[in-house]
Amino acid sequence: MTSQTARAAAPPPPVLQRELLGPIAVLTLNRPEARNSLSEALISELHAALAGIHDDHNVRAVVITANGPAFSAGHDMKELTARRADVDRGREYFAHIMNACSAMMQAIVQLPKPVVAAVQGVATAAGCQLVASCDLAVASEAAGFATPGVDIGLFCSTPMVALSRNIPRKQAMEMLLTGEPISATTAKDIGLVNRVVKAGTAFAYDPANGLTVSNGTGVSATLNGTPSTGDSFTIAANTGGTSDGSNALAMANLGTAKSMNGGTDTLTSSYANFVNQIGNQTNALKSSSTSATAVLNQATSAQQSVSGVNLNEEAANLIQYQQLYQANSKVIQTASSLFQTLLGIFN
Repeated sequence: MTSQTARAAAPPPPVLQRELLGPIAVLTLNRPEARNSLSEALISELHAALAGIHDDHNVRAVVITANGPAFSAGHDMKELTARRADVDRGREYFAHIMNACSAMMQAIVQLPKPVVAAVQGVATAAGCQLVASCDLAVASEAAGFATPGVDIGLFCSTPMVALSRNIPRKQAMEMLLTGEPISATTAKDIGLVNRVVKAGTAFAYDPANGLTVSNGTGVSATLNGTPSTGDSFTIAANTGGTSDGSNALAMANLGTAKSMNGGTDTLTSSYANFVNQIGNQTNALKSSSTSATAVLNQATSAQQSVSGVNLNEEAANLIQYQQLYQANSKVIQTASSLFQTLLGIFN
């Protein structure tokens, strides 16, 4: 297999990233190439994540954010348009998507824990609805908000519900009827977001206490100290390391690294010592078996050459010698089998 083939076979990145910052669950929309549009898969992943958080007593709050320049462009129009080829022109699928999206939004509203939208870019249509459905919202200065369905002959009726519950009627109708975007500052003024922060501002960090970050799969890292301006940290799978030979190099280093016997021996030396011990024990068992055989032969010869002996006693002694010989033979066989198994493992 070539490196190009291996890279082509690599699994796609998850559409939703899940992280834990202490008691805070961070859900990150991860479709930057599609402006984080709410595809069927992303809606499903969001809903499932919220369902899991609902009864998780270790999670005290939720943050929904996104990767890339856009927070969310709303529904995935390419995905919806592709279903126009269906027999019913996609009506059944459209209804399914709208119902699934509404159920996910309601899961946010009904979650017994505060949900905060951290908006770093543009949020339009259902993306704007996602922000409005959260309990709190913090927006970057670079963020913008719009319900532009009217621009393509549609009306953002479902985003209208969440939007009108956040901002006054007049401002809501202006956004819905004109499709014009509003800035983060305007969104704060009319009540759509709580705060506006500088672009790039993320989570509060205390250098004295540090911060432990987990990606939700058992991998975590702890940051401490004072980072320099522009420093960034990412915990994710090494998708660019396919076929780079790093695993083979790590295995090769095990041969010389002192990782055995409390860090005092290498794997190679420990293996050599182990083989030596097995060999010594095998030789000792062979010697014991040879001695037992000699004793048995001597006893047999003595029994046959001496007259008037107690045959029953001699027979009992012979049986004991025979059992001793058989026992030693079994020990030798077991040691030999163990030795061959160990050679197979290390080879």
